[in-house]
Amino acid sequence: MRIAYDRKMAELLADCCLRAYQQYAKGHVIPPPGYTVVAEFKASFTLLNLLLARLNHWTLRWLRWLLLPLIWLLDVSGLFRKAFGFALVSRKGDHYIIAFRGTQDLEDWFTDADAFQTTLSRRLRGDAHTLDKTRVHQGFQLLAVSLSHKVHETAKGFKPKVPVYVTGHSLGGAAILAAAGQIPDTGCCRGTGIVHLAPSMKVQVTGRGWVVPFRLKRS
Repeated sequence: MRIAYDRKMAELLADCCLRAYQQYAKGHVIPPPGYTVVAEFKASFTLLNLLLARLNHWTLRWLRWLLLPLIWLLDVSGLFRKAFGFALVSRKGDHYIIAFRGTQDLEDWFTDADAFQTTLSRRLRGDAHTLDKTRVHQGFQLLAVSLSHKVHETAKGFKPKVPVYVTGHSLGGAAILAAAGQIPDTGCCRGTGIVHLAPSMKVQVTGRGWVVPFRLKRS
């Protein structure tokens, strides 16, 4: 189903991307008028995550397993997590918004530069078996995976049959496309939205067949 362009909503989603940058700078979200914050999302950007992803060769898998508990502890501690976005609900309760920011610091640039092509994580593709052989940008995938659990848990609390708008700028555009699959199907749009100036590599994250099922619109 083709989604009609809504200029007012597009401007609101762009404003939400800006507010996600402000969230990173100030440490908290200031929602636009008429909206309430449902959740704030923090992403993991540890260099150990990048190292873990590189240890794919069979001769290095023993080191991979040794590092897993350490990476898990660092991730749970929150020491290496930082603000990356938020979820809002309109005061009328007639729609939700999930917004992610883009690149802001050196660790973000490492994520952008980690362009190694790897198999799409099962956590992101779910039961979509047509995506089994999909190759994606490794940095974007690691970022999306670190956000996926909180996005899923937050979205489970959304009211059924209420539209969910997703948006992101630059790196956040790629991440929101990958993480959109974590929004449970409530009988309405599973992820309707606009991605503002996402990197050209976002196509490698989603592929044509992934954009259509979630009815995401690029701009």
